[in-house]
Formats: sequence, structure tokens, C-alpha cells
Amino acid sequence: METVLRILIADDDTAVRHAFRRLLDAEPYCEVCADAADGQEAVEMARQLRPDLVLLDVHMPVLDGFETARKIRAFLPDAAVLFVTADESQIGTGTKLPLGTHGLIQKDNCHLTLLPAIRKIIEHRKVCRSNLGDKD
Repeated sequence: METVLRILIADDDTAVRHAFRRLLDAEPYCEVCADAADGQEAVEMARQLRPDLVLLDVHMPVLDGFETARKIRAFLPDAAVLFVTADESQIGTGTKLPLGTHGLIQKDNCHLTLLPAIRKIIEHRKVCRSNLGDKD
């Protein structure tokens, strides 16, 4: 059986959240469980829903993406975190990501990079589980 990731989307732009949801809902291995408009809302939803993956905008109101990730990983250490940004200067420049996060992709080309990044996260989780003797 294919692994299905439960995903929380956090971005302050409603149109971006809807675009991510449309893209992810079309994939059989993705289930969007919720979306949030700011970092604090994302933390609260993550606490309630316990997603497998949190897709976080770097620049959000209330809490930025990095602080949001730190707070979520404090109570969900196994959740994958993937950052998205509209700021090209952060891509490939050695931007220091919080420990335990799985990368940073640019919003402009996320239709090309988001799904491959999610497939890598799924494969990583399968490897970790098989090393522990767990099965999907």
C-alpha cells in the first residue's frame, strides 16, 4: 500500500494555499488535512491534527516559518517540514534551516519541485521505518 502523507499548508496568501491544495489533492499519496494563514494558526492546527508534513511559507505574520517550524517540531519531532519562499535570494545561498527540516523550494517553480520533494520525504520515511522494523 502506498504511503499517504497528511499535509498541513501554512501560507498567508489565500491564492497560494488554494494552489498548493489543488496540486496536492490531485496526488493519491497526499491528503491535505488543513491550511493556515499564519504561523500561530499553523502551530495550533498541527497540535490538533498531527500532520506528517507541514508545508510552510518562510514569511508569514504572527510567527515566521522558521519559528513556526521550531514550535511544531518541539511537539511533533517526526513531522517533516518543507519550506516555500517567494524570495529567490534564499534558494541555494546556504540559508540555515531549522534542524529536522527537509528543504526550501521556491514558489515560482513549485509546480516542478514540490511533488518530487514530497516523494523524497515519503521515501525517507519508508527507509526510517524499515530500519526500525515498522511496516506501512
